Amino acid sequence: MNSQSFTEPRQLGAVLKYDSEGNFTRENRTFTNGGAAVVVLQPGNIMTGGVAPALFDTANPAAFTGVNLTYSEVQPGASVKIATVEGGPVILNAAEIDFPADASQTATLKTAMAAVNIKLVDGLPS
Repeated sequence: MNSQSFTEPRQLGAVLKYDSEGNFTRENRTFTNGGAAVVVLQPGNIMTGGVAPALFDTANPAAFTGVNLTYSEVQPGASVKIATVEGGPVILNAAEIDFPADASQTATLKTAMAAVNIKLVDGLPS
């Protein structure tokens, strides 16, 4: 008997709770996998690097670019188009964002998000 295991990607609706104007708040970027392993991007990944986004790696939390909204499995050496939310007014569910374990880095990221009018809530907005 064969068995299979599936992992469901995080749903965009779990992360993005309010977006006043998607044409204004979202950016289209190109993510390039420069590593040797497949990178799985999903809604809620924190991105750094500006126009050439990279997954947040705890090196510089103040270099916040945006929050990824796209699910994609990126093969080594491949590039894919992604959508990011880089400013607001936007409300995101903080419980679904991939914040680092380090409390000071998380605080720095939350400050950077607030500076570009991204509001964080736990669960549904009130």
